Amino acid sequence: MFSRSYQLLPQRDVTGPRTPGLFVDSDGFTQPGHHRGLSFDNMPNVSENDFTDSTQGWLSWFCNLIVIFLVYICTFVTFPVSGWFVLKTVPNYQRIVVFRLGRVCPPKGPGIVLVLPLIDQWQRVDLRTRAFNIPPCQVTTRDDGLLLVGADIQFRIWNPVMSVISVQDLNASTRMTAQNALTHSLAKKTVREIQTERVKLGEYLVMDINELTRHWGLEVDRVELTLGSLLKAPDEGPSGPLIMPPSVPGLEGLTGPIQQLAMHFLGHSSSSQHRQEDSITFTDELSSASRAVVAKPGSAEELLGGVKLLLSESLVHQVGACFQFDITLEDGQHQSYYVDLSQGARCSSSLPVVRQAYSESGSIVRPFSEIPGLWKNGVANLYNFWKLDGFRNLHRIMLQNFNTFGPIYREKIGYYESVNIINPEDAAILFKAEGHYPKRLKVEAWTSYRDYRNRKYGVLLKNGEDWRSNRVILNKEVISPKVLENFVPLLAGSGRGFPVSSVLYGERLGLMLDYIDPEAQHFIDCITLMFKTTSPMLYIPPGLLRQIGAKVWRDHVEAWDGIFNQADRCIHNIYRQLRQEKGTANKYPGVLASLLMLDKLSIEDIKASITELMAGGVDTTSITLQWTLYELARHPSLQEELRAEVAAARAESQGDMLEMLKRIPLVKGALKETLRLHPVAVSLQRYIAEDIIIQNYHIPAGTLVQLGLYAMGRDPKVFFRPEQYQPSRWLRTETHYFRSLGFGFGPRQCLGRRIAEAEMQIFLIHMLENFRVEKQRHVEVQSTFELILLPDKPIILTLKPLDNGR
Repeated sequence: MFSRSYQLLPQRDVTGPRTPGLFVDSDGFTQPGHHRGLSFDNMPNVSENDFTDSTQGWLSWFCNLIVIFLVYICTFVTFPVSGWFVLKTVPNYQRIVVFRLGRVCPPKGPGIVLVLPLIDQWQRVDLRTRAFNIPPCQVTTRDDGLLLVGADIQFRIWNPVMSVISVQDLNASTRMTAQNALTHSLAKKTVREIQTERVKLGEYLVMDINELTRHWGLEVDRVELTLGSLLKAPDEGPSGPLIMPPSVPGLEGLTGPIQQLAMHFLGHSSSSQHRQEDSITFTDELSSASRAVVAKPGSAEELLGGVKLLLSESLVHQVGACFQFDITLEDGQHQSYYVDLSQGARCSSSLPVVRQAYSESGSIVRPFSEIPGLWKNGVANLYNFWKLDGFRNLHRIMLQNFNTFGPIYREKIGYYESVNIINPEDAAILFKAEGHYPKRLKVEAWTSYRDYRNRKYGVLLKNGEDWRSNRVILNKEVISPKVLENFVPLLAGSGRGFPVSSVLYGERLGLMLDYIDPEAQHFIDCITLMFKTTSPMLYIPPGLLRQIGAKVWRDHVEAWDGIFNQADRCIHNIYRQLRQEKGTANKYPGVLASLLMLDKLSIEDIKASITELMAGGVDTTSITLQWTLYELARHPSLQEELRAEVAAARAESQGDMLEMLKRIPLVKGALKETLRLHPVAVSLQRYIAEDIIIQNYHIPAGTLVQLGLYAMGRDPKVFFRPEQYQPSRWLRTETHYFRSLGFGFGPRQCLGRRIAEAEMQIFLIHMLENFRVEKQRHVEVQSTFELILLPDKPIILTLKPLDNGR
């Protein structure tokens, strides 16, 4: 979970003379900042799975090799008798930590492991969640009250080696640390705060304890505060009645976490929901509460006609969202409608459930089994896919399949099966059938990692009501048009950092400084590795790769570990700042701090969603900007046209960046054109919630349907001269409906859309105002697929400063 290396105290007097010997690496002796000279002066950096011991000299290494070789020979000669002593069975929930000739080795297990006699000392480590209870202790509160407070704590070991070599008695040390953290943290609260905010304080204690024990290889999952009697009332007045857990019959004999867990499940009662009849409920993705309007329209068309009268271009520009609502008339007729105020003023009815043999055009509807494509033999298709280097050329293969089979085809590669479409009109049918809880392709590699590390899913991976409840809260803080004024100052002032980090975490990664923080660079490398290792696991089950110990799975786990390590560090920094109240009231602290102060989501939910936002907002925006600069370098006249627009916008807005963003339509068109030719995602996916008809083929509910973005952007039937880079095409009056889908569509569109659009627009403004972009002649760059589309070679650009007196 944590990526920092050990800061160990020297185990001898470092002020005395140190003389390197034969058993010590003399080169490491001269390195500053390290106390070398004996083999126990440093430990391997096991927090990053690096077990290399650089303190071992060449003679020590040679002697160890001879001894290990002799022990292997003796074990082999005496086999199978020696097998009873050297072979150990390790279950899935345990690992064995081995010290070979006194030096720690990587953890072993699960399964049958070999432990050498005489030279190996080993210890079993249980990885299952364990719990302990802090007995009620006296806490003096900030208002001079005296209260008995205890806690039930659940934790688990995530790094068995660190748990063995870092602390002698893990349970006792954790208990003592947790008790100290509890008394220290609650001493800053009032009696009333402790009584009314137990859940919130428990989450903050989880972070405090994890920060203190991060080098021990354990992670605290939950802290449940238990309140005792009030020994002394606070000075400011009575604190009111204590909030104690309810008494549940039959649980009196249970103690500790078992009782807390039982009460958690038994203490919740579901209340019946009374639905209003003859009402129309409008629910938008930016509001947490539904607003019911009682009406009895004569027909659905009358209601739609009334809605159309209120639509205008200015309303579309201000709202920028899509709304969906259902209407049930007195005759029982049920229809779903949507109003798209994100890309154009539209109002259209969704296709009803298929219960007839003819489509709306009168053509005979063909069954699902007649959809053309390659779907009858998934294993053979996977082999052919591998021969065509499909893991890197998926976008080109999809384009070729559309040219072969037409605007719709069905495919099955390995266990991955889908129906692929390309026409914008078919996309409208698809998104109208996504249901109340849109569900897209599940990235098995990402969910497998979270299950493996016992981490929560973020809003990107959640589904159902859990997704919607989280998404509604996050929408208000991230994607609502009103929050743009909070983001722009942070993005415009992040010239020396990574802008998306400033918006999400309130701090910069510092990648543009002369000295790059190694942790920040490691974070970027981990994101690149994560995308690269995800692509193969789209077609091969990650569980299988995990069982065989494939390198791609190990690299994937290492990448996500690094990403979450960065998130943990930022969360701890922000939490520490909030507790010390260093922030200023007139400055936006970032999305993470805002969500923590809002206190509507748990800390784990916030961390999971913000981490996914950060992971998805680095390579995606940077790659889009690279392609945009590449295309502008190929079209110098277009670059000058954009530069003139930016100069005019700055003069009209008098340097106000928020106003400038409203006056650069051609710059925005350039980004849309880039996402048309070089989309980040190859396709948009939805599991349809109802039967639909596309291209006269019946597609049953539950089918995965993909809209090919890369193929649609290059289809001459959709775009005039699609091979040309023409940002002006997006300024024309013709419809662009379901053609600009670089950030998705509907309730499950990209959560970071506002941040990404503003970030890229501000970046282009700065580049156009200060540099002329050129590229190498006769060097063309193509795309390659690594879960997202990347340049197949480095894009080399030349930036020439402009002599504009600024």
